[in-house]
Amino acid sequence: MSALWDIDTAPIPGPAASWRSAAVQRDATYRTLLNTVRDQLAAQLPVGPALPVLIPTVGFGGQSVRVLSHTMRELSRQRASVPISVVLLVNRPQTRPADDTATRARRLGAALGCDAVRFAVAEVALAQRTRLGVLRQLMLDAVLDAQQCDPEATGCVVADDDIVRLPAGTLAGLLRVVTGQARLALGPVLFDSPQSTPAAMLPAFFAADAFRALLAARSLRRLRQPGTSSRAAHAEFGDHAEAIALSCNLAVRAATVREAGGFAPLNEITNLVRDVHGLGGTDAITATWDFDPACENVLIDLWRRAVHISARRALPAYLAHGVPTVGQWRACRFRASRVDPVRVAPPDSIELVRLSTLRGRDKEALLAEISAALTTTLRYFPHDPEMIEDCLAALGLTLESLWVENRSAALSVRIRRAPGLLDRLMAVQDLVSEPL
Repeated sequence: MSALWDIDTAPIPGPAASWRSAAVQRDATYRTLLNTVRDQLAAQLPVGPALPVLIPTVGFGGQSVRVLSHTMRELSRQRASVPISVVLLVNRPQTRPADDTATRARRLGAALGCDAVRFAVAEVALAQRTRLGVLRQLMLDAVLDAQQCDPEATGCVVADDDIVRLPAGTLAGLLRVVTGQARLALGPVLFDSPQSTPAAMLPAFFAADAFRALLAARSLRRLRQPGTSSRAAHAEFGDHAEAIALSCNLAVRAATVREAGGFAPLNEITNLVRDVHGLGGTDAITATWDFDPACENVLIDLWRRAVHISARRALPAYLAHGVPTVGQWRACRFRASRVDPVRVAPPDSIELVRLSTLRGRDKEALLAEISAALTTTLRYFPHDPEMIEDCLAALGLTLESLWVENRSAALSVRIRRAPGLLDRLMAVQDLVSEPL
């Protein structure tokens, strides 16, 4: 769900072994951008401790219209032990005329901001294509300089501009973890479009997305087990990090970004999580949420505790290609130097599925669809039988109600009886009428 206009050319060199590597220090383009962004932020943010929230957003073609305002409203309700600094970097190529994103963001920030949550908007017109990781590093460097924050004592939240629901206390919880025992904190994320198509009203889509979130939580628990710092364990984690790490419920200690080598230019979130895990230690990465597979309310708790981000890319990927949320980016690729059609398209009219009215063959067809979506999701995670069994149990599936095959290393799920699953999905459907 990245908000950037580049994708396909060589990036400005990113930081390597120091807070700003020698390569970046020598790069005149980066220094110019850094000075520009830092000066803009310094005029809007006071000196002192803060929790920066780093949000790049596209400033051409009206691509942020449908999401940014809601994101800012959700963030304005958050509180933490230090003031929250929401940094919005509105970026565009010099060849594209600016839209009104920066103006709208400043106006809304002035209306929503307070001492507890401050909004700062910086604009950059880029002469060359610049990958997202470089812009994230630029924001972090600039806000730390502008507010004179200590990297050792500062956590930063990596976010995007498409938050649709941010539970109270989310940012405070992330901050406690990364300024305490862990270098990086990850919490659950769900994909949702509550105003047009609530995800819970598409049961197969939601079940696979919840399964992804459950598997991610259990994968993080596995990191605390003995031997997870070994080279083999690091390689295995690296293979699955893309499925585990998502923005908007991720925070990292600022000094850890330096220690890990900075934000990678491309796939910066996945690579940051891989690199932090590579630093070693069972507490390098910590989950902010876990679950008891025996509890019947796991899906309800997940729905309430997760950060919900826009499903504007995930839904088309699923409806057009049958790809669940874990693989959406591979199904819906785009050239970000152009207007992304997903970001400007009106919401599709999709028929909702109410489980309470489903009967006979329709129910059988739904279970077959869920089975396929769960099977595809499994392919992105470690094949740990205990972990998979726990996640299936949290969905309401028992060993008697499913069939798991192991053919060559490929796992498949065939649901045979699923009253527990359907009951839990119906319970979540009952929640979607709650105000966001």
